[in-house]
Amino acid sequence: MNAILGARIKSLRESKGLTQEQIAEKMDCTRQKYARLEKGLLDISYSSISIIAQALGVEVEQITSAVNTSIK
Repeated sequence: MNAILGARIKSLRESKGLTQEQIAEKMDCTRQKYARLEKGLLDISYSSISIIAQALGVEVEQITSAVNTSIK
């Protein structure tokens, strides 16, 4: 599930033309930690998803719906 969420976050970030550094700054974490989230190497909390969604200017559901889609 982390890999699915990470891939969706990466896709949304790239579509917005934002860098990992820009999102990491808004999350108050390092770019390396953020990169591990995108790669699915770290568990991602709902609060982190909320912060990322806000930074990307999208609704949380646009991120989490990727999990629902892949399970079906």
